Amino acid sequence: MQQISEHTGVDEYATRKAKVVLKDGTYGVEYIMQNNLVSYRVFPGHSVYMAEDAAENWVTGVMRYDHVTTDY
Repeated sequence: MQQISEHTGVDEYATRKAKVVLKDGTYGVEYIMQNNLVSYRVFPGHSVYMAEDAAENWVTGVMRYDHVTTDY
């Protein structure tokens, strides 16, 4: 697994981090809260930009905790 980027929240979201990774040609995001991995999602068939947007949404609070820990 190759790490592409890391995002860190600020202020009320300072305990959130997200790592964009590439594994077997597919981008994914590790969602981290209080230094614990809470979820890992993959984005098959999508570009790195989708994964980067998802990571940014997590650390800025756009994406809620229950959204990253629930499968749809």
